[in-house]
Amino acid sequence: IPESVRTLSWDGESTVTERLRSVATQFDNAELSYSFTVENLAITHKYINIWIKRGTDAGQELRLDRDIDSFRVTTSVEALYTGLVVTGGTPEGANEPITLKGYTYDDGDIFVDTNGKLLSRTGAEEWGRLSNTNSNAYIMGVFSFDTTSQSELCNRAISYLRTHKEPAVNYEVDIARGLENSHIGDRINLVDDKGHIYVSARILELKTSVTQNKKEATLGEYLI
Repeated sequence: IPESVRTLSWDGESTVTERLRSVATQFDNAELSYSFTVENLAITHKYINIWIKRGTDAGQELRLDRDIDSFRVTTSVEALYTGLVVTGGTPEGANEPITLKGYTYDDGDIFVDTNGKLLSRTGAEEWGRLSNTNSNAYIMGVFSFDTTSQSELCNRAISYLRTHKEPAVNYEVDIARGLENSHIGDRINLVDDKGHIYVSARILELKTSVTQNKKEATLGEYLI
């Protein structure tokens, strides 16, 4: 990502992996992978690969009873938010980080309220406990991004809210054939004609067992 430049700092301690993930997040939610060079059963090189976004969309299709033996659906609302408290970086000479207060945005669904909160009307209508005219209807989360630009901060928060205003769904798939040339991040189509399920999702995990002669994949937008 040579065109992006960030000045980052952290307080406190974290593991190397946690810090790498934090760096990637600050670079427009870049994605990481790890690879190794092995010679004579010894690891000679370790690589950290940085991607703007991993994978491709080749339109590959997996059909139940043809390519896959079965699949299981896991749903989680642990990271479901219909509103966000948003903070950015701290401008030079200031004591507090920027927020979205005073910034105007409204696309009919997602909007910035007078207090600078980013809210989703459709999210509140579907998941709110009260009328969506009441602020208590929103399930609030926290979003931070290291920028002093309100417009950039708003765009990043909108992207995050769009992903998280619905429950996370993962499909754990037992593969009979296919995905020989697929990789983590690739987008594929999962089809179950009998159950009327048609899903477009990314490969989040891909496990192959040579001894058991089986292959498993986890599909979704992000891993639960």
